[in-house]
Amino acid sequence: VGAHDFTGGTGAEVWLNSVDIIPPTVFLDSLSPESGATDISTGTSISAKFSEDVDILTLRNNDTTGTFSPSSDSTITVYGSKSGFHSGVINYDSTTFTVTFYPDAPFTTTEIVTVTFSSKIADPAGNHLDGNGDGTGSDTPSDYYLWSFTIVDTVKPLPPTSVTGTAGEGKAILSWTAPVKNEDNSTLTDLEGFNVYR
Repeated sequence: VGAHDFTGGTGAEVWLNSVDIIPPTVFLDSLSPESGATDISTGTSISAKFSEDVDILTLRNNDTTGTFSPSSDSTITVYGSKSGFHSGVINYDSTTFTVTFYPDAPFTTTEIVTVTFSSKIADPAGNHLDGNGDGTGSDTPSDYYLWSFTIVDTVKPLPPTSVTGTAGEGKAILSWTAPVKNEDNSTLTDLEGFNVYR
């Protein structure tokens, strides 16, 4: 800002530099899949929108290739309760402030997937993510942002075999051999019970 007198002469000049101290946040209504969703397909991608532009290198652990192998100390982790950590590709749209993660492998049915944004994510000014919404960002776990969703069970178990029925007084006794495989020949691990219809 320059200070001038009325005759056009120039007086002392004072320069003011604006400093960005506002940390980025994550918009809850931008999460895809939504937090708490229970009907998500195994091939889903994951995305979220920030409140402002962020440094793409902080999203990718300073990896410029975009190929990403998340682990427990990554800035973004995607963890399936059955399938473990997922590697994949991270894309960032700097016009919409949206990050999208494309996993290399599908998730496992019925597992809970937890997405974690580390507070190492920062804007170009170096302000760390405000994950807990208190108005300040810090490079500590208290400012991590997490959400979870559940993968839908789309694989049906094979029907029981060796079904037999024995008549009794006012009742019928049924017996069968429970399946151990699903229709896709994968191992059946989540059998909850059987439905018997008259």
